[in-house]
Order: sequence, then structure tokens, then C-alpha cells
Amino acid sequence: MLPFLHAHTALQAVALSVRSAEVKVMSGECVVLDGLFAMLMQGLLFLVTVACLVIKWSQETPRRKFAIFVMDGSKQILGAGVMHCWNLVCAIYLDDVVDYGDQCTWYWLNIVVDTTFGCIVAYVFLQISMKIWNYDSGHYMLPDGTLDKGKWVVQVGHWCIIISFMKIVCVIVIYVGGRHLHAVAEFFLQNVKDSNKAKLLVVMIITPAVMNTFQFYVTDTFIKWKGEGQHETDEKDKGSKDGLLREEAEGSTA
Repeated sequence: MLPFLHAHTALQAVALSVRSAEVKVMSGECVVLDGLFAMLMQGLLFLVTVACLVIKWSQETPRRKFAIFVMDGSKQILGAGVMHCWNLVCAIYLDDVVDYGDQCTWYWLNIVVDTTFGCIVAYVFLQISMKIWNYDSGHYMLPDGTLDKGKWVVQVGHWCIIISFMKIVCVIVIYVGGRHLHAVAEFFLQNVKDSNKAKLLVVMIITPAVMNTFQFYVTDTFIKWKGEGQHETDEKDKGSKDGLLREEAEGSTA
């Protein structure tokens, strides 16, 4: 019975947030849930995010196997999805409890703090998580060299929890920083303050695209496996070593 009560409470909260957003739209404020335009921008942001990950993978040396890249990339994308939901919730919440600013400004501030200070917090939490639960981030191989999808599922769960706790820390920082951080956000958004659609474009596409690219590059340096056995060159090296061993064996028998 208790889960149903929680679900009912969550639905009530969502309904209240939507009604609040509708009122703010009518009053001319910039809101992060502003109909089809906002949803289209979210789809575009997803495409930009995936493209950034693919470009990064194509430039790696040595390059991860494609299956490993998909697992690492999907882990980051799922974590980014969780973070996006938290950012929407926090932007709406801060807009409701604080008597200055709008949802778009709070969302922009959440993005910037998450992708800078949040990277440090996520790194620390990841190290703690790996030590407590004894796993290696980005390592999905079994001893026989086959992929273990179960390891990926477990690591995705850990990463989403890490992201959630990181978000709690960042929200505390934003709330404590209050007016000072909000003034910084207003300074950077002052050129689009008179157009809600332009502000939405900056807040939900341009800023996340730039800052998420930075975050993905930084996060990838500590979230992926740095050992051997998961790169494209590993199989080539193994083949070369096997060939040399065969040549040595043939030479010794000759």
C-alpha cells in the first residue's frame, strides 16, 4: 500500500508543478516545461550529447572496443537523463521557494554547477562507491574475455545513485549561495532576458551542449576502465604475440 501512496503523492506534486508552470507562462515568465518547443529542444540536446560521445570515442588512442564504448556511453547518457530530471525538479522547486529569479535562470545555474563542481563531487563519490562495493568502474569483462552485461547493469545503478547524491550536494551549494550565484546567472543571461524562447534556447540547448561536452570529457577520464583487455588494439597485440610464439616454436623445431 505504501508504494501506491508515494506514487499518488508524486503525481500530485507533478500536477501542482504543471499548474504552477501554466500560471507562470501566462504571466510571461520563462519556464522549463514550456510545451512542444521545450520538448523539441530536449530531443536536440540528446542528439548533441550522443554526437559528442561518438566524436570523443573516434579520437581515442587506444580506442575502446565498440561494445565497451556503448556501455560506457550509455552509462553516461542514462546518468545525464537522471541529472536532467533532477535539474527540472530543482529548478521548479527553487523557483517556488525563492522569491527571485525564474525557472530558466535556476536551471542554467544547476547545469553550470553540476558540470563543474559536480564533477569533483561525482569523482569522490565514485571512489568511495568502488571501495565499499569492490568493483572497477568501466570494467565489464569476465576472466575468459567475454562481456558481462550484469556488471554494466550494476554499475549503471551505482552511477545513477552517485549522480543523485552529487545533485543533493550541488543543490545545497546553490541554495546556500543564493543571491550571489543567482546574480552570476542573471549576468550571463542578461542579453536574452526579454525573450523567453531565446532564453530557453540558451538555457536548455546551448549551455547544456557546451557544459555537458566538458563534463563528458572530464567524467570519461575517471569513469572508464584504464587497464588492458577492452581496447581494439588488445586483440591485434594478442594476435601478434601468438604469431611470434608460433614462429619461435617452428624455429626451435626446425
